[in-house]
Amino acid sequence: MTSQASSNEMDNHEQKQEMIGVRGLNGKIVIARHKDKGLTVSRLHRYDHTLVLRSENPSYEAVTLSAKERWKIVAKVLWWIGSEP
Repeated sequence: MTSQASSNEMDNHEQKQEMIGVRGLNGKIVIARHKDKGLTVSRLHRYDHTLVLRSENPSYEAVTLSAKERWKIVAKVLWWIGSEP
């Protein structure tokens, strides 16, 4: 097995684990982290096997989560002060 194949298998495994960990978060507001892009507070949507971070502000583009993009869900927003977005 080449290191590239092994790396792809690990990426697929990590992506599957990510999907398992976010089952109860569909439609919830989460905080996601990216090493280079920082943090985002967005609503998480699950479409079949695809996870999408969608901002309540339409001027921000949605982010499709993938192993290649390296976004990680780090928290679920439990309290929102003020009117719901």
